[in-house]
Amino acid sequence: MEVPWKLPHIILPKPASSSMRPQGAVRRGAIKSTLKEELQEKSDGSSEKGDEVGEEKLSPEEESASEPVNLEVIGTNTGPTMFRLPSQDSLSGENTVSEEMLAEEARKKSKEEEAAAKERAAQRQQLAIEELVQSERNYLRMLQICSVDIRSSLQQLQPPLANLDRLFLYIEDVMEVSSRLLSLLDRRPSGEPQFLQTLCDSFLSLSSDIEAAYKEYLAYYNQISIVENSYKQKEALWNEIVRIIKASAPEVNASSLSFFLVMPVQRIARYPLLLQTIQKHTDTSHPAFKLLEKTALTSIALNCRINEYKRFREVADKYKKTETLTIKDKINRLNPHSIAKKTARFSQQLKHETGIKPKLVDEEFDAFEGFFNILEHGILVLLENVETYLLHLQRFLDCRTEEFDLDMDGEKSPICYKEITTALRQWILPTFVRFFFCLNLTEAVQVHKINVK
Repeated sequence: MEVPWKLPHIILPKPASSSMRPQGAVRRGAIKSTLKEELQEKSDGSSEKGDEVGEEKLSPEEESASEPVNLEVIGTNTGPTMFRLPSQDSLSGENTVSEEMLAEEARKKSKEEEAAAKERAAQRQQLAIEELVQSERNYLRMLQICSVDIRSSLQQLQPPLANLDRLFLYIEDVMEVSSRLLSLLDRRPSGEPQFLQTLCDSFLSLSSDIEAAYKEYLAYYNQISIVENSYKQKEALWNEIVRIIKASAPEVNASSLSFFLVMPVQRIARYPLLLQTIQKHTDTSHPAFKLLEKTALTSIALNCRINEYKRFREVADKYKKTETLTIKDKINRLNPHSIAKKTARFSQQLKHETGIKPKLVDEEFDAFEGFFNILEHGILVLLENVETYLLHLQRFLDCRTEEFDLDMDGEKSPICYKEITTALRQWILPTFVRFFFCLNLTEAVQVHKINVK
């Protein structure tokens, strides 16, 4: 008795590890039909053999076992053939839905992170703007303490300090331009969205005034340091100055005048840093971004021009500087390079004078030289006249004639006379002295020591 043929046991792969390749997917239909035909032929052959033996009947379990199973065959050109059940299609569909959900969650998360980044940038931008405005207020307040409180206390010292007015030269211009900048910024609260445009417009409108005020102060700062160092050489006087500084500004714990006088030098260099920090945290789509970029570049160019002007002034001061050297000092300065240069100049001059070598004549240069000599003579005469005028004016104001009662009540002439004298003392004389100091010539040493009362 022959045992009926059964479908061989097939080990199916796990659904999670099954993967359909393009080659097997293309051949799936053809292989499936071929497999069904082979299963049908084998089942027909087994039924014929069973009829010859005795027409034995199969049990329901065997019949179910002999029925063909619908399998999807996944074949490859190089690897072994794999089978997949129909239930695996539903699993792949679920995987696709889960992937879409994960992608949607990732997009939402990226949008949230982008919004959080924009919010952080806006907060940092606001902090940078507030730092610029608040630091400008503190800066102006420190300059006012220095030029008003400390200066007035130093003017009361006896004997009067020499060159005290030179110590605070140009600081009023710096304070004035800083005060104007703050007044423009105060027109709109710093928390408003339009404040950034107001800040840029204010700085650009005052850029030329800022440059004019700071370049003179920075070019003159070396002279300020010289005056302060002259005070430090007298120990008792310097201790009194330090006491006045600490009493006038106890909250900053300053111990020298340079603590305040160096602030304009630091402030002008800080403008580009603050503006670039604001630009860094400002979105490119902001309406005022282009204007902010222009403002930052303007501040950088402004610093470059100020440094160039300061360098030119230092070179000019170097050539105007007169040194009183002894013969020993001049001998010590001799070196092979200076000796060779002076020898070449002397030989060239000797050849021109003896006629060995013709002297080149530049008519254009000679014309400029004559014009320069005339201009130099006119400037020297002007300086001499201004110096004389200041000395006579100072002697006249020392009499204090406006304080006397001229017994001319009810007449306008004494009133006008007192007003003119007051203007001469408080405005005209200090202005002339201030501009005369700018010339920085040796002839103005006596005028520098005038004490405006």
